[in-house]
Amino acid sequence: MKKILVFFGSSTKSVLLVGPTNPEFVHALKAATGAKITFLERTDSGDLDWPTDHVIELVNQSKDRDLLILLESTGVKVVPVAS
Repeated sequence: MKKILVFFGSSTKSVLLVGPTNPEFVHALKAATGAKITFLERTDSGDLDWPTDHVIELVNQSKDRDLLILLESTGVKVVPVAS
């Protein structure tokens, strides 16, 4: 029997968040998904608040490795991106 090593690459996701500052949300997302998180603060986010459970679910369900997640007044927008 011949053994063949198959490498599928890292399963770690990279997520760029764009929205209001919320360190607790970023920590919860990282803990729940194992994703590498980068954050940019929106200066026009007003009273917006990250829907933590929903974003965690979106990241876990995505087959894409690199994601841009934007919190808008209409909700969360997930955009797959190439690194």
